[in-house]
Amino acid sequence: DNASKLRHLVLVLALLPLACAQRYTASDKLFITDAVQPPRVLAFDVRSKRMRTQVQYTVASLLGPEGLRDPLTADGRNRTLRPHGIVLREGDIADTIYWADAGASAILALRIDGSPARVVAGGALDDVVLDQPEQVAFVREPNGGLTLYWADLGFNKIARCALQETDEKPGRCGPPEDVVLATPMVTGLVADEASDPRMIYWTDGVDQVIRGAPMDSATPASRAAAAVDVRAWAPMPSCLTLIGEATDGDFEGEPPTLYWADQASPPSIRRRFLNGSDVEQVLFDSYLAKPAALVLSRRSYDSLIIADAGKHDLLLARREPLESGDGSTIVIYHDDALEPRGLAMRADTDPRTSDTLLEDAASPPASGVALSAAAAAIAALVVGRRRHRS
Repeated sequence: DNASKLRHLVLVLALLPLACAQRYTASDKLFITDAVQPPRVLAFDVRSKRMRTQVQYTVASLLGPEGLRDPLTADGRNRTLRPHGIVLREGDIADTIYWADAGASAILALRIDGSPARVVAGGALDDVVLDQPEQVAFVREPNGGLTLYWADLGFNKIARCALQETDEKPGRCGPPEDVVLATPMVTGLVADEASDPRMIYWTDGVDQVIRGAPMDSATPASRAAAAVDVRAWAPMPSCLTLIGEATDGDFEGEPPTLYWADQASPPSIRRRFLNGSDVEQVLFDSYLAKPAALVLSRRSYDSLIIADAGKHDLLLARREPLESGDGSTIVIYHDDALEPRGLAMRADTDPRTSDTLLEDAASPPASGVALSAAAAAIAALVVGRRRHRS
């Protein structure tokens, strides 16, 4: 009857906004900063093994009151953009990637919803002055806020700021704060927000060590005084990542662990447990030429992805040590033009799908937007009405 039709119409109209709502997530995507000119951030789908350009930018595209002020450097030279470290922030509405560009003297951000890239620190934003930022990390604070950390090779320091995010735009940096001074060549930066005390770790390419300091100490001097050498001798360290304590699966109980690339001959990937045991293992030291970045999944504790700038490869690697008889690597992507500098992906991305689907390359990638629960309810309602009428 008409009353029943009206009730169904009201229900459909009530559910329609929920059905149309869309979250822009970067599931199954690996993001790569690529130093080709003009530079770009690439998105690699670990399931379909397809690469696409997420954003490509130039000095001219960044000029403006909320971007870069000047196409020239402070000494009058033309800017050469040089993207480096990248991190991914999982958002309620859209995921966001942040990366450092030493040539732009800025940190940029891009929401995964089609929005343009924007400068969030440095450039024409006078509240945060940067010189050559190369490495970035972020920390979720106990109050729910986000703190962005970066290493600046020009100013020889690690600094941080609170990200002032909105639902519409990536966060801009608040007032900056020095974290650690006299760090001349930081080639890797990672934060451990779950440890007690909370720690910030970095690789020092001059002293060739890996250091850590409590991020919540009151001053740069007190942090420096409390700093520890995690690895007292690390020849040519490059990139750094950390995975927290494993809580389930085959790796349950494994302590928080630092991973880094050693570019000495032969290049290798190494790890050290952060439980006071000083246990260190070489994961593999074959095939690599110039490992520039690596990333681990919090979902699959047994795999990591390595970007090799020397061979222009992305590698999927098993993280068992060499003495286990494995240490295997698989090339999941190669491009002679690829100049990778940084890697980032969501914590719930499982890179093992690249391995298991290598023999199924003909399978088409999933396309379109999956129906939300509300959309499914509407579809069921419409089908039910049609069946009733028939």
